[in-house]
Amino acid sequence: MADIQTIAERVFREESGRIIATFIRLSGSFDLAEEAMQEAFASAVANWPSRGIPDNPGA
Repeated sequence: MADIQTIAERVFREESGRIIATFIRLSGSFDLAEEAMQEAFASAVANWPSRGIPDNPGA
């Protein structure tokens, strides 16, 4: 199984456009959306080792 960082990088490449667009729609601000996405990925990398990788990591 690939390591957490590799999976997080793949998810970022594949899903970041959709994620940032959703956060912009919800917040109305590119800056807030970008910050929220960075926090979400940081949280994922911190929590996935102990909790496991979710079935749909982009969600």
